[in-house]
Amino acid sequence: GDHRDLHLCDRRQRQMCIRDRYQRRVREPIDLSTTQMSSAQAHFAQQCASLDHYLYRLQGNYRDPTRTRNEIIELLRHHPALQPRAAPLANKKGAEQVVYLSGTVPVTYNGHSYNIPVAIWVPLAFPAVPPVAFVTPTADMIVKPRHRHVDSAGMTYLPYLSAWSAKSSTLRELVATMCRVFSEDPPVRAKPKERSNSSADKPQAAVKTSSSGKSYEDPGAVIKRNAIHAVTEKLRRELKATYSSLATEIDSLVGLLWFCF
Repeated sequence: GDHRDLHLCDRRQRQMCIRDRYQRRVREPIDLSTTQMSSAQAHFAQQCASLDHYLYRLQGNYRDPTRTRNEIIELLRHHPALQPRAAPLANKKGAEQVVYLSGTVPVTYNGHSYNIPVAIWVPLAFPAVPPVAFVTPTADMIVKPRHRHVDSAGMTYLPYLSAWSAKSSTLRELVATMCRVFSEDPPVRAKPKERSNSSADKPQAAVKTSSSGKSYEDPGAVIKRNAIHAVTEKLRRELKATYSSLATEIDSLVGLLWFCF
């Protein structure tokens, strides 16, 4: 037969497959879980596309680009809240451009779930060189002072990083370790609110209004003020007496010294 008949047969098969697939989609009811899964898959595909974009910009720079890509994709698969980006290593001026992952990792502390903001930098020599992990508090957070594994700048120190092995250590296990450690001792806390100097924060006089419309001072406030005044006066008198006694003793010692010499 003519080779054109083969092409025609192939086209008809493709058309039938497309038609059947479309009809099957119309007949099947919409499953909410499938819809949610599709959304998650779309998000994952977008993450992978972003990663490939940054790796393409840095092509030739990574020592092991295949291992680097596979490790990051495996991490993103299990931690969708992370997003690949590119910048100088640890945002240091003049440092090499690398891929890093920015976002949050989940922890559970005292029965409550929290998201810890982090950034994980992947050096160009990865996996021969371990990644660099930071806690990146938001505007309403601060790094917990004297944290065992995180310094004041947010840099994270873990035994897993210290014992990093190019053959067996992975980005996914690093983040899992961070989640376990931070669940025991969260590295961030809410930033203390600044004291306001507005008049609303200043103590107001304890003044009340009677049923007749006349103002009078709260008796409790009067008693408190009088008690403070009495204690203050007592302390003042005792200090004065102590000072007079000490002055007398000093004068006696001075006189004795003059007599001796």
